[in-house]
Amino acid sequence: MIWPGSTVIAAALLVTGCAADPAMRDAMARVGQVGPERLDGRVRLVGNYPFAHPIVVPVAGDAMRVSGPYEREIGRLAGVDVRVTGDVSRGTLPEPTLVATSYEVLSVDGEDAMVGTLVREGQGHVLRTQAGDVAISVVSDALAGFEGALVWIVLDENEGAARYGVLREVIR
Repeated sequence: MIWPGSTVIAAALLVTGCAADPAMRDAMARVGQVGPERLDGRVRLVGNYPFAHPIVVPVAGDAMRVSGPYEREIGRLAGVDVRVTGDVSRGTLPEPTLVATSYEVLSVDGEDAMVGTLVREGQGHVLRTQAGDVAISVVSDALAGFEGALVWIVLDENEGAARYGVLREVIR
């Protein structure tokens, strides 16, 4: 038997449990399969549209260009702190490039963010992450327009979507 409000309680337990368990928190913010090389830093876009490409600028060390199947999504994270994993390749470019096999959103302006697919469930919405579903108490009409899309969300104190960004839109 499912008790009224049990979904909200389970989601609250999931969110608070994730904050205590770094592996769960990472799973809620990761896309793809972890690769052998890792680079943590802030995403920047360099170049002119439509040829701009993402680079990751670490706190210490050299920036590295990012390519591969997640290049576009990582480019949409400009200004966000991320962890990108994959294989370093020289390819045809003069500088080394990280061919991304996964990425994680570490923080958005210092706040934790979750990454997942926004799904309507009953009268509300959930964010379907690698770690499980998280109920979102308040979703704006603008965000609701991205149902089915891969998004990042920063929750407010009431578990509502305070800020969000679209990583991969739904092709309808």
